[in-house]
Amino acid sequence: MKNEQPLKQTRMWPGNKSNRLLLPATLIGSALVWVGNHHGLWWLIIITGMGFGWLIRGKNLHLIATCTTALAGWGVDLLWQARNANIVETAAVVGGIIGLPPAYSSSIVIVFTLMLAWLLCASGDWVGTASRHLIIAAITPQAHSPNPGLRDTDRQDRPAKAHIATQPATCEKVYQ
Repeated sequence: MKNEQPLKQTRMWPGNKSNRLLLPATLIGSALVWVGNHHGLWWLIIITGMGFGWLIRGKNLHLIATCTTALAGWGVDLLWQARNANIVETAAVVGGIIGLPPAYSSSIVIVFTLMLAWLLCASGDWVGTASRHLIIAAITPQAHSPNPGLRDTDRQDRPAKAHIATQPATCEKVYQ
């Protein structure tokens, strides 16, 4: 019994704390996108994507949440509008205007509409992620620099590295 190791506590949610926000944020984001899109506030999908970029960390988690939210929010709104209006005929007219074949025009327009939703949400996600990284970099002091206000080339404790173009040519040694 001397070699017994203590039991490790397992977490219910793997990863960091922001992973816990994935499902609730996706559901709330989808509802926000649907309500906003239904009332003509189509730009809320971009703000929702920015929120994902800020809240959800991880390599691909925010992209999954972004894609799910965009497709669910706009897809549910398209289904909701299909109850009262014939969106297939409207999509067929739009497809005819842009020159798509009549057999597939409505399907292509609806798929492109959902792709636009994803692109809008993904661009907001990119802006949110990039701004989060910029702000974190701005407020975090540089760990390895003795004077964070100076660039490495401005430091006085070591000479600046000479540019490779100022070095004498040594190609002759290689080819001889």
